[in-house]
Amino acid sequence: MMNAALQTAIRHYEAGQFEEAARRLEALLHTAPEDADAVYYFGLAAQAMGQHRDAIGLLQKAIAINPAAAQFHTSLGNVYYDTGQTQAALDAWNKTLELNPNDPAANERLGRLYSTMGDVPRALACLRRALEADPQQPAVRSALLYLLYHDPQADDFVLYAEHLEYQRQHAAALGTAAPYRQEFRADRLYVPGFPRAGGSLLHRAAAQIPPPYRLPDHPVFGCQWH
Repeated sequence: MMNAALQTAIRHYEAGQFEEAARRLEALLHTAPEDADAVYYFGLAAQAMGQHRDAIGLLQKAIAINPAAAQFHTSLGNVYYDTGQTQAALDAWNKTLELNPNDPAANERLGRLYSTMGDVPRALACLRRALEADPQQPAVRSALLYLLYHDPQADDFVLYAEHLEYQRQHAAALGTAAPYRQEFRADRLYVPGFPRAGGSLLHRAAAQIPPPYRLPDHPVFGCQWH
């Protein structure tokens, strides 16, 4: 059970009072040097204050004490990435997924990193897992759409259906103000290879397709558009 001193330090950290959090955590570790959570939050406070070398050392120590804590590896990967250590970040986030394959944060970060590396299949797989774990992430779904849009091998029908899923999950949260409400109406979505859709058989069919959004032989492709 987390002790009161650690809880107080965490509250300071969550309030953005990083120096005070670090001071309390350092004092706590004098009496409990093997408290993995205290070491972990001390590392997070160091990262927040721009002390990246200290943050890496502290997070590595927290992992040595409790290697099964998936979030410790995620946070270590974040510091590696922020300091330009791409391969180390990749290894840390993949370690997170060994411990928790559905971790949304690690999957998102890996998806974005694989995207910058040009590994589209892995990027898409990670972003999809992130959304399966937490569907309410518009930025992640937007990253997925961007990848599909710029992938020459991506299926137009899948891209359209993913736009519909974006609309279903996020359009209401965008409010009623233009241009967002208009942009994400299903009858105005752009699909490469198709006209501006609207009220069409493609629209009606795609709206009814469960993941992974495919119909055998794409029966709507040959339809006449009016």
